[in-house]
Amino acid sequence: VVKPHTPLISFPDRRDSPKPNGPPDTAEIIKTLPQRYRRKLVSQEEIEFIQCGGPE
Repeated sequence: VVKPHTPLISFPDRRDSPKPNGPPDTAEIIKTLPQRYRRKLVSQEEIEFIQCGGPE
């Protein structure tokens, strides 16, 4: 006789949880980021260098 399967992992019922209203506000996320994780500022000289295609 084969015993009925008993799952070892139980997952929460997610049908009753509220749905998110949309993507999070990026500006709010950036404000809460520590300085070390923020994007480094690019100088105008670097921007022009990149736009020209690099060294010639």
